[in-house]
Amino acid sequence: MEGSLNIKSQSSDVLATGSFITFGNEESSLCLEYQNEHITIHLKFVDEEGKNSDSDRRKEFDVLGDQEARFTFYNYKTGLGAFVLQPMDLGSIGNRKLYFQYKIDDLHNSPSKLVFYTFHLGSEVNNGEN
Repeated sequence: MEGSLNIKSQSSDVLATGSFITFGNEESSLCLEYQNEHITIHLKFVDEEGKNSDSDRRKEFDVLGDQEARFTFYNYKTGLGAFVLQPMDLGSIGNRKLYFQYKIDDLHNSPSKLVFYTFHLGSEVNNGEN
């Protein structure tokens, strides 16, 4: 018996959700597909020596091309995890708004991270514009 699960809220559909453990400190790539459009989001983690406080934690977002971007997370070394409070707008895919939420947990004494992620599809857009 085959089945599927569709997760929805009042204003969005979940495109993809899950968790994974990074392979050490290597960059991870999340490849999304929706309505024959593809977007790749790279996640890179950098632990800077001696920077362990909440104020040292930061992220950068770089667009690498029309269908590719990278988040670089610096000093995400908290045992309680770090996360965003609101979905982040990444643009659009398949004429729908695309949002990203995450929670990142540090694995004690390991360069690996535990990443929880959700990509939401929002309202329809015309040709990738709101």
